[in-house]
Amino acid sequence: MIVFVKPKDGLMVRDPKTKVPIPAEGMNIALSGADGTYWRRRIKDGSLIVSPNKKEEKRKDGVK
Repeated sequence: MIVFVKPKDGLMVRDPKTKVPIPAEGMNIALSGADGTYWRRRIKDGSLIVSPNKKEEKRKDGVK
């Protein structure tokens, strides 16, 4: 399952693999797989906020 998340105002949450902070404008993350537990904990503790409006990603082939 993929969800769009944003960090809570004033917080910095890092991606567990890349160690890069989640941008303030948000990003899509996968709640499955090896990192799913990490992301679910960040959502549960309030560090990340799930946004109902998914950001559209542009595909290289131009299809939405």
